[in-house]
Amino acid sequence: MLRGIFEPFGRIDNITLMKDPDTGRSRGYGFIQFAHAEDAKRAMENLNGFELAGRPMKVGHVTERPGDMTASAGTTYPTYTGGVASSFTAASNLDSDDLDHRGINLGATGRLALMAKLSEGSGLQMPKHAMDALQAAHMHAAGSQHVRIPEPPNPQQLATVTAVSTQCFMLSNMFDPTTEASHNPDWAKEIRDEVIEECNKHGGVVHIYVDEKSSDGNVYVKCATIASAINAVNSLHGRFFSGRTVVGNYIPTQSYHKLFPAATTTTTLLMPSYQ
Repeated sequence: MLRGIFEPFGRIDNITLMKDPDTGRSRGYGFIQFAHAEDAKRAMENLNGFELAGRPMKVGHVTERPGDMTASAGTTYPTYTGGVASSFTAASNLDSDDLDHRGINLGATGRLALMAKLSEGSGLQMPKHAMDALQAAHMHAAGSQHVRIPEPPNPQQLATVTAVSTQCFMLSNMFDPTTEASHNPDWAKEIRDEVIEECNKHGGVVHIYVDEKSSDGNVYVKCATIASAINAVNSLHGRFFSGRTVVGNYIPTQSYHKLFPAATTTTTLLMPSYQ
C-alpha cells in the first residue's frame, strides 16, 4: 500500500513497516527510503496531511535509518531532529490494516496511484495498475487476508493507455535531469517548447510544468479540451524522444489542480518561447 502511494514521487529503495513484536501487527508508522533525497522532500511536501483511508498521514524526514525501535501502545510516530536533507521519509498515523497489505510496484506506467486516490468518487476510469493500488487499501474490509502482488508491467503492456475524461496528463521518461543539466543549461525550456509545439497540433496547452528534479523525467500538461488531451497522449505515448520511449498517463483534472492550483483558471493557449 505505501509503495503505491509514495512511488509516484521517485524510485524507492526500501520500505520498513514497524510492527509489534508480540502480535505482528503494524504500529501505525513506517519508513520509506528513496533513492534520491529530493524525491523524499517532494513526497513529504505533497503527502503530509494527505488523507488515506479516512485518516490524515503524518510524513516527515528522518536523518538516519532507524534501527530497532520500541514504542508504547499510545505512540504512533517517532520524533527525530536534524535539518539535513535525507532520503529517508517517515509516514505515521496510518491504519494498521492498510499497512499490513502489500502494495504494488507500479513502475514507469503507474504513476497515478496517488491520482487514483485523489479522484476516488469522481467517476473517472483510471488505468488498471493505478486502480489496483487503490483497491489494495480496501481488501481487508472485504475479508481478504492475502493480497496478490502483481508483476510490474512488461513492455507489451505499454502499447496502449486508457483514455479518461480529463484535460490533463503526465509524460514520463522525457529526460534525465543529471545528463541534461551537464550539457545544456536551457534544457527544461527546450523540452517545454517541444511539448507545447507537439500539443499545439492537437488543440493546444494551457498549462505545462517540467519537473526538473524528477528522476523519472516527468512533464505535466493541461490541454485546452479533453479531446486535445486524448489526441496529444495518443500521439506522444510510445514515441521516441532523445532516445527514450515516452510514457503518457492521464491525470484527473481535479487531481491536477491539487498539484498545480494556478492551472485551475488558466485558459490562454501557450506558445513556444521562440515564437
